[in-house]
Amino acid sequence: MAVTFSYDDDSVDAIDQFLSAHNNPAYAPVIYSRLGDLYVEKERFQDAAAVYRAYATREPNSEFSPGLSMQAIDAYRKGGFTELVLEGKREYVALYNYGTPFWHGRNKADYPNIAKELKTNLKDVATYFHAEAQKTKKVDQYREAARWYRTYLESFPDDPESFGTNYLLSETLYSSEDYQGAAAEFAKTAYDYPRNPRSAAAAYAALGSFAKYEETLPAAEKAEAHKLAVDAGVKFGTSFPEHPDSAGVLTRAAEDIFATQDLQRSIEVREPRARAPAAGRSAEAPHRVHHHRPGELRPDAVRRSGEGLHRRARSAAAQRQDARGSHRAHRLGRVPPG
Repeated sequence: MAVTFSYDDDSVDAIDQFLSAHNNPAYAPVIYSRLGDLYVEKERFQDAAAVYRAYATREPNSEFSPGLSMQAIDAYRKGGFTELVLEGKREYVALYNYGTPFWHGRNKADYPNIAKELKTNLKDVATYFHAEAQKTKKVDQYREAARWYRTYLESFPDDPESFGTNYLLSETLYSSEDYQGAAAEFAKTAYDYPRNPRSAAAAYAALGSFAKYEETLPAAEKAEAHKLAVDAGVKFGTSFPEHPDSAGVLTRAAEDIFATQDLQRSIEVREPRARAPAAGRSAEAPHRVHHHRPGELRPDAVRRSGEGLHRRARSAAAQRQDARGSHRAHRLGRVPPG
């Protein structure tokens, strides 16, 4: 039967008419599949893909449609049509992503192959746009990559590779100049996943994103954004004390907190760094810093710490006076690479 339809100038329309005349028989997907396979054998790859996709268009919620859609993508790949492969993958996600009508009344666990292909296609599309954006440096392409990375994470939140994908989402948001979104996603990457070797890098990148976000704001809105950046710096410094920039970040955070007249918190931020055992010294060895519980600060410790912070705060303020805007971009962390 497939051979018969192959002689028709418009084989897809011929199949549609035949099926309509026979009340859409259950073997309909077999006809589309066989005809598509015949075209592939003849190296008529675009014709084959058109036939495979025709069934998915006609019956998007059929359990056979995802498989035929993948056959269309494979036909494009065999023919070397890179752009059409990408378009086929985007169409696959649009038709079969979780939340689409295809899944109404269906259990995800019953269709592991569809989940596997969905995951692959989502990541392939996101990676494609990310690679293109890195070539062209176009903001809209970074935004498109970010959109696909986010869709992937929403579709597969428990995937073992989610940490790496979230990191890539953060980078594309930063490169698309969505610094607020980048800060939030870098922080999520750093703190919401199990600790791993790149967690500290993500947390540090969040600081640079917060600083860039602050730069974009009008003067009236900078104070609140800077407070968030300082809090992020404190969290970074206390969460990753082994990071080489941890001490500097905490010092600058303590100075900024001191400038707001919150003396007790500025000391609390500064002291964890002072309490850390120096290289070559036992953690049990005598330490000159007096240990105390919050709320029981000794007056002499408050005075000494306050004087030291005050001197550094005045010095830092003088250095920042003429170039505060550009300085803030690097106060709490390095800017992530574009």
